[in-house]
Amino acid sequence: LDLVDRGVDPSVVAAVLTFKKPARFEDELDVHVACTRVGGSSFELHTEVCSEGHLVADLVLTYVNVDAAQGVSRRLPEDVAATLRGVQQGAPAPEGS
Repeated sequence: LDLVDRGVDPSVVAAVLTFKKPARFEDELDVHVACTRVGGSSFELHTEVCSEGHLVADLVLTYVNVDAAQGVSRRLPEDVAATLRGVQQGAPAPEGS
């Protein structure tokens, strides 16, 4: 399944990163990602980076699906939007995803 051939080419249009505490090079980091919003042509991912159970960084990325040839936003295909909705805020993905 080639999503770009289907018109799915999400680009980051906004990024908010908040550092909460330092992490060292040798620290093992856990990364948790959740889809927090799905719109017609956009979606938002929230990422938490933790070390030993403590929040190190918090990141929110907003993506807009782009028609690369035209350079304009393009509606997400319904099956892609449904998959994102299915994993929104930790819900299980729909079967077959």
